[in-house]
Amino acid sequence: MSWGSTDSCGKWIVRVNDNGTLRAEVQGGYIYGATPVNDGTWHHVAVVLADDGSTNISEAKLYVDGVPDTIGGVSSCTVNTASYYNVNIGVFPASAHYFQGLIDEVRIYNAALTDSEVLDLANE
Repeated sequence: MSWGSTDSCGKWIVRVNDNGTLRAEVQGGYIYGATPVNDGTWHHVAVVLADDGSTNISEAKLYVDGVPDTIGGVSSCTVNTASYYNVNIGVFPASAHYFQGLIDEVRIYNAALTDSEVLDLANE
């Protein structure tokens, strides 16, 4: 899933990392987890970034199947997304990489979810 521009820290992408884990990134920064999600089974994934006044991709929380994921890697960048492009599901238009798999029930919230709210969603 992606939106935004390729300006510094401007794009927002949630994807599968090269090592098969969940990854969230902005142009110039990223965070990825430690739990593989490319194992051929269905996974509920979530990324939550609370606005504490200094929103940085390194502060994002990653969830796999309702459980907070251990961080596998991070590169700090202040999030600076804007409505330059529509939300895209399954591809970032500036690349030739398409998601190989099924995507179901994508949601974007206007407030940060709590750990228990993410767990409830994963168990629906």
